[in-house]
Amino acid sequence: MANILVIEDDEMIRQLLLRRLSRAGYEVQSAVDGATGIAIALGKTADLILLDLRLPDMTGYEVAQRIRRGGGNGTPIIAVSASCTDADRQHAITCGCNAFHPKPMDWGKLLEQIDTYLKAAG
Repeated sequence: MANILVIEDDEMIRQLLLRRLSRAGYEVQSAVDGATGIAIALGKTADLILLDLRLPDMTGYEVAQRIRRGGGNGTPIIAVSASCTDADRQHAITCGCNAFHPKPMDWGKLLEQIDTYLKAAG
């Protein structure tokens, strides 16, 4: 069973992601800020990371960069954000994210993305 780390500060969105991903058969852990998310990600327990780009202590872009610099190169990161301009998407990829998914989320497409990146990583 794959383990997904959700780094999301919004309580309602985080809980919704945790419930939906658990129901889909994933083990799920979460962090409410970038620093906690980085610590968990670098602990090598996550198979995939869902990363909000707007966090209280740092941006998701910074989180992705720190995870990549810290040795989390093999863990797929999917950026999740309501800010979904082409520039936002490109910046997320440039900072180390593998993919981008807009909010509000299309659950079917998000689960397809997760499955695709877990298969490629595994």
